[in-house]
Amino acid sequence: MQDDEVRVIFEVKVINNKKQFVKTQDNPLAKALVQVIFYFLKERKENNSIKHIIIICTYCEYYIYNAQDFIQFENDKKIKSLFEEYKKI
Repeated sequence: MQDDEVRVIFEVKVINNKKQFVKTQDNPLAKALVQVIFYFLKERKENNSIKHIIIICTYCEYYIYNAQDFIQFENDKKIKSLFEEYKKI
């Protein structure tokens, strides 16, 4: 592991745009989550040191995920296809 490797991915949202927030722990689908999945997949191409993914919605509302939970997205064909399509943009 090198000192310049990403170990934590942060996604921070502005308070006045609640549509981008993770809804609940049981229903996390939101723009913020989709973006961190994209960043995770992009970073994992060259870096296996990511430990945590943190989504900050407000000063008192945030979600911390273990990066190991995101490895499943590397093997999902639909997500992988969308990732390949959107990383070109």
